[in-house]
Amino acid sequence: MDGILDCFADFASNLSFRDLPASVVTAGKERLLDALGCALGALDCDTAGIGRSLAGPAGRKELAGRILGSKYSVAADAAAFVNSCMIRDLDFNDTYPGGHPSDSLGGLFAIAPQVGASGERLITVAVVVYEIFIRLQMKARLRERGWDQGFGISVGAAAGLASLLGLDREVAKHAIAITAVANMPMRATRAGQLSMWKGAATAYAVRNAVFGVQLAAAGMTGPEAPFVGRHGLFEQVSGPFELPAFGR
Repeated sequence: MDGILDCFADFASNLSFRDLPASVVTAGKERLLDALGCALGALDCDTAGIGRSLAGPAGRKELAGRILGSKYSVAADAAAFVNSCMIRDLDFNDTYPGGHPSDSLGGLFAIAPQVGASGERLITVAVVVYEIFIRLQMKARLRERGWDQGFGISVGAAAGLASLLGLDREVAKHAIAITAVANMPMRATRAGQLSMWKGAATAYAVRNAVFGVQLAAAGMTGPEAPFVGRHGLFEQVSGPFELPAFGR
């Protein structure tokens, strides 16, 4: 039993647009538009160019995603990587102590057009992503322990993508669990002489979240207690913590 995993899956599965106060809707719109503007300003950045050169077609239509600034679809995980590279490249996107939450939106931008998501739906799942990422940043304090923001980015992205795709609670749990145990990046990414990877590391985390969600949707099960269980986040990395309650 993992209370944090259950909490994340419940929030991702149950939040709807009508639950959001007007101020949160406004904040969601602002962050989506800000991230989109950052991405469009970096269409030709080097990291995205490398990602585009490796992006191939999806095996099936439902596994496809859209690269921002293009009318063509590619594999969704590749599209998510390229989109988040563009969002991150100019270093103008939003920030929260220890990370940049809008890095995670590249996956939503990749998949929302493919599933015909409305603007209201996109705002709602962006709130899921932000609320989870920020809670992990506040309480796990991973930066102070030498771990990179990609963990919170990937977990938040997985929850948001599960919500976007309408996955049920149990499938969302597996998606979040798979993503959590498989993505604990080191903060060496941002130490010493900085490389191109600084602008691509969170994009890689988002790409992995997309694939983790696809695996869960296809029937892959994940660990039952990735946060509080044996050899989970609490034991291996952060120590115990309690998350602030989600809004209602």
